[in-house]
Amino acid sequence: MSTLSTIAPLKARQEVFIRTDSGFKAPEMRLDSPHPVTRTKPKQVTETEYWENYYDDPEIIYEWNNGILEEKGVSDLDTTAMYGWLFELVGHYLNTHPVGRRIFLETGFRMPLPHKTVIRRPDLGVILDKDAVPYQPTDNSYRGICHLCVEAISDSKKKYITQDTSVKFEEYQTAGVQEYFILYSKDIYLEFYCLNEQGLYSPIKRIKGDVIQSTVLPGFQFRISDLFAQPLPKKMAFDPIYEKFVMPYYQEERLRAEAEQRLRQIAEAKAKEETQRVEAEQKLRQIAEAKAKEKTQRVEAEQKLRQIAEAKAKEETQRADIAETKAKEAEDRIRYLEAEFTRFRKS
Repeated sequence: MSTLSTIAPLKARQEVFIRTDSGFKAPEMRLDSPHPVTRTKPKQVTETEYWENYYDDPEIIYEWNNGILEEKGVSDLDTTAMYGWLFELVGHYLNTHPVGRRIFLETGFRMPLPHKTVIRRPDLGVILDKDAVPYQPTDNSYRGICHLCVEAISDSKKKYITQDTSVKFEEYQTAGVQEYFILYSKDIYLEFYCLNEQGLYSPIKRIKGDVIQSTVLPGFQFRISDLFAQPLPKKMAFDPIYEKFVMPYYQEERLRAEAEQRLRQIAEAKAKEETQRVEAEQKLRQIAEAKAKEKTQRVEAEQKLRQIAEAKAKEETQRADIAETKAKEAEDRIRYLEAEFTRFRKS
């Protein structure tokens, strides 16, 4: 479970526990008040008395049920965390799609029903701007009917469970609250309703296994499992279920950073490619120069060989000429000697 940021509406969903002989017990007090409740709650009050004396009570959050004061129960920590996560998720949606606004636990709205009148203060309510009854910035209550109500069950008393799952279910349905979400960490009462064509609540059909899609807030959706897991916004920003309304600016920043990184990588790759091309061209020049030098050396060697061969041939010719000259001289000498010998014999 992720750690939720501190937000004002959560204060009223928390309580300070004290140790007793039978275990831990929650005192009857509001978290934002240091004083426990000591006065006796009257059994019945008029609506005027409720608005004047109990609606702004600093210690207890009261609802009004046709003359009866009803205290709001306090959820356990897991249900409170579940509520806080959904509260923030709705906030992300309304920041991205400003089609309405939230009301918190401190804010009430009046429902004149056929058989009674009640004033309820949902843990979370959503009012669309298109409603005929505007919710003004200076209002401390809403004079219309909420389009979406969320209640986080308190199971400290059975009557609190009955209120959320039965009494308020009937009231919200009759008043025309288009969607009603009931949160509970133990899952047994966890459900999400919308008004059908007959004006009755039907469970919202779950898609992809456990995804709830709102009809009041188009495009708003969440996984039921994420109510328990409570992923962080930065993770949801790139989840296909939430990416269209959770931190779109973070998506843009990340996509821009990724694009810039990609451009840097492309620039680095091009620079590396250019360096490799220059090195390859330099290598080719070196190879060409080496081949040219090799060719020059080969030509020079061939020329040298021709010169040597020519020198040898010339030397051989000269040697042959000398040998021929010597042979001629020898023949001339022999003929001379033979002539001398013949002449000597005749004399």
